[in-house]
Amino acid sequence: MTGTKPQRDLAHLLSRAEHAAVRRFTAALEAEAPGCSLEQWWVLDLLADGEGHTMTEIAEHALLPACPFYTSDAADD
Repeated sequence: MTGTKPQRDLAHLLSRAEHAAVRRFTAALEAEAPGCSLEQWWVLDLLADGEGHTMTEIAEHALLPACPFYTSDAADD
């Protein structure tokens, strides 16, 4: 199993970088829009284009899990 340790190290470094970026972004967001969560901001970011989006698109853009019981997207197709 060569390459396992470097892959694990890379995954760890990427995770740490992501956490640091989220902390900084969240702090900046709190200063500009108090009470707005990161997930809410991502939703608003997508909806701001005025194009209309399915719940699945919104969930994917906001990095949220899509609800498997919500079937409105199928009706939109």
